[in-house]
Amino acid sequence: STDYSPGSVCVCGNEIYISCGTGKVIIVLSSETFAVLRSMTTKKSCYGLDIKNDQLYAACTDSIDLMNKNGHMIRSYDVQKSVQCVIVNKHQNMVYSNYAEHTVSAMNTSSQTMWTYESPNLRFPFGIEHDSRDNVYITGKDSNNIHVLSSEGVLLRVFENIEQPWFIAIPPDDDSICCICSNNGDMTICRIV
Repeated sequence: STDYSPGSVCVCGNEIYISCGTGKVIIVLSSETFAVLRSMTTKKSCYGLDIKNDQLYAACTDSIDLMNKNGHMIRSYDVQKSVQCVIVNKHQNMVYSNYAEHTVSAMNTSSQTMWTYESPNLRFPFGIEHDSRDNVYITGKDSNNIHVLSSEGVLLRVFENIEQPWFIAIPPDDDSICCICSNNGDMTICRIV
């Protein structure tokens, strides 16, 4: 239990990283004992988290902040406001959703936008995840669907009639299953066929 409201969780080895949104802190727990190992204060509110090559990426509304696993800032990438989710693919591209603009974009480490996806059938994109093939899954909270894109940002398919999907998680070792958490508090485990 913490004094903060958790925003996002990611795991790296024996450590669990929890962003605390407006609390401007990232808490690190032991995955074995769940004891707090350390807390890292941030200059901005941090929401979505991902870890790649022992570096922590944090979506901070108007930037994606890259830091080491002790919270020391390495670099900040500017993005349009309303970015609270980020994932990092195999090519080190940051894929992030902008819920106000209804877009999902990929940016490389030189801050170049690699692609931007938008569709009239995607409203309030929020949670994003990738599978082992680097396909990108995007929850459309207000469009009640999940869009699946290739790693190049090309639409592959849309799963319809999913009530207010907020977050999605796919196990790293099984692309056939996903967990979808909805804005109304429901959690659903789905088989992807």
